[in-house]
Amino acid sequence: MRSLNYGVAWNAEPYYIELIKRFDGPQAAYALRSFAFRAIRPKLSGALSQAKWGELVELVAPKLTERGDRVMLELARAFIGTPDKLSADTKIAAQLKTWREAKGI
Repeated sequence: MRSLNYGVAWNAEPYYIELIKRFDGPQAAYALRSFAFRAIRPKLSGALSQAKWGELVELVAPKLTERGDRVMLELARAFIGTPDKLSADTKIAAQLKTWREAKGI
């Protein structure tokens, strides 16, 4: 299923970026793993969403200080597929499982 991309809300984008930059470590970790949630995954199939995903990853990267978060960040950066397929990667899936168990999600 492909998601519809309507474009960027240019007037709102600076505010979204500012809010994301204010994330603390746990919020950044959650955002980094958002690709794994059923409601988000289909939205990451479009070109615009994929570009914005890359921007999100780089915005949250400085906030990720926990070892597991840094490992997930490097796995996500190294992944050569599209973000909607990230959770299919075995190393990423294992990291997700560990994180979810630790967080009780």
